Amino acid sequence: MHHDIASRTQLAISTRLILRKRTMAHLMALSERREYLTTRYDPVATETTELNRLTATLAEVAEKVTAIIEDAKPSSRLDQ
Repeated sequence: MHHDIASRTQLAISTRLILRKRTMAHLMALSERREYLTTRYDPVATETTELNRLTATLAEVAEKVTAIIEDAKPSSRLDQ
């Protein structure tokens, strides 16, 4: 998978991650256009995603993944 955001997204979705349609489309577009390379090696390129859109996409993914991880943790209350 390496930097293939599209296949990582599909894997995450198959394991309970539910994203908005626009977020999924944006992640797929990032992968198709190989923006991870452009952002890393040519940060002034003109064909990259707007920074606020990228921030919103990553924030949604982070929030939902964190929630899934927290739900998967055993409750500390059960140990008492």
